Amino acid sequence: MSDFKLLGERIIVIPEKQFDTTQGGIYIPDQSKEERNVGIIAVIGEKCDKQFEHRRVIFEKHVGEKTYYEGIEALLMYSHDVVAFLN
Repeated sequence: MSDFKLLGERIIVIPEKQFDTTQGGIYIPDQSKEERNVGIIAVIGEKCDKQFEHRRVIFEKHVGEKTYYEGIEALLMYSHDVVAFLN
């Protein structure tokens, strides 16, 4: 576990990877892929509602600061950038 504490209502989200091919097997080049806005919340800030912890979410596109969490590419953003919880 990382040795830090997020302040306020910040969260760290690990975005889901996008597939390299379509269901029909057609390769999708990197420059054609849209930025994915679905991920799992890895860490929540001290003022976040506990309902955010470890949830799969949809978040606003083009938000967050790219960072790394435990060696994995992640996004640092505010909890109000989350638009929906997924099951």
